[in-house]
Amino acid sequence: MSGPDFDPVLAERIEARAWLDMYSAAAPLATAQRFGDIVARAVAAAPRARPLNGLLDVGDADLDHLEVALAFMDATGVDYNVSVRAGTDAERALLDRGMQPGYAWMKFGIDLGSAKLEPPGPGDVEVRRAGPEDGEAFGAVLAAGFELPSALAGLARNLPERPRWHCFLGLSHGEPVATGALFVADGIAWIGAGATRPDKRRLGAQSAILAARLRAARDLGCRAAFTETGERVEGKPDASYRNILRAGFGERYLRPNLVVPVRGLHTQSP
Repeated sequence: MSGPDFDPVLAERIEARAWLDMYSAAAPLATAQRFGDIVARAVAAAPRARPLNGLLDVGDADLDHLEVALAFMDATGVDYNVSVRAGTDAERALLDRGMQPGYAWMKFGIDLGSAKLEPPGPGDVEVRRAGPEDGEAFGAVLAAGFELPSALAGLARNLPERPRWHCFLGLSHGEPVATGALFVADGIAWIGAGATRPDKRRLGAQSAILAARLRAARDLGCRAAFTETGERVEGKPDASYRNILRAGFGERYLRPNLVVPVRGLHTQSP
């Protein structure tokens, strides 16, 4: 599928805006700053968790801001990813300066105007919208689902009350066991914050929450939705990848995540 809504610039920008808003709401637990269009984000309490730390929306339009954004990340002391658009001068410059490819992510998109969205069938998990009163449960389940320390529940605790966010809980026998969120801006949706408690997996919670979010995005007038997960690598679990494809998303492109093997290497001369 092609078209302006599947431009990688749009896909990366909506994700970066969502993370910026999430981390801004979670301060001081998290920190985020914008350098041009680049979004830098860090969680000092999770210094080795690269998926939570790094630069987003790095492309050629922001080469003038890249050095200061990298310096900001180095100052945080965390390990981090630089998520860069493939084939750009920015990617080549980072590789030339010593960064190395890390674990890449597949970006998925769906045309909400033409997609056939089926309501979720009967299952073991009930899905409902999360309101401000559900913030504690939402944050706690998300942290548990990603096997993060309980102190990091605050990363997502405020999402159910934030403008542009639409959050969902999956319930098993009335108990919150899964989460999912939808961030909407300018007619485009980003789907993220999907997690299930380890002891409640394989109940179909994420498939049900994905379906609910896509229907909500279309009801909100969104033209397209994006999401992402780690690329398929032999030997790695790919349940999230399969859930996304079953929901109707198509693979759009592989996004490199570059890493600094030795801190400060990018500041050295080529």
